[in-house]
Amino acid sequence: MTIHISKEQLLENFMDDEELLLESVDLFLSRVEGRYKDLDEAVKAKNEQTVMETGHTIKGMVAIFETGEAFEAAKILEFMGRNKNLDGVDEALKDFRVKLDELCQYLTDLKKEFEG
Repeated sequence: MTIHISKEQLLENFMDDEELLLESVDLFLSRVEGRYKDLDEAVKAKNEQTVMETGHTIKGMVAIFETGEAFEAAKILEFMGRNKNLDGVDEALKDFRVKLDELCQYLTDLKKEFEG
């Protein structure tokens, strides 16, 4: 996966407010794992409504930083729940996990770059 947004673009999206960007990264990183756990549990329970709702929530969280692969993977999960068709949801969740991990690593590295 390649993150399609540069540090400069991200900073511009946050009105060139480095502090706001870093606070947003911290907030995202501190909360996304809990939301992912909720999504994982909903997938295991085959709870379409919760898959839709949690997928939507995570999609919105990701969209603050990028609308590339992690965003699209979350959107797929949201729509699987919305369409009440969880065929292939386990694979979709695995794919999202990989892309989410890459986004989290990118944001962690970005944070270190700003703070370093």
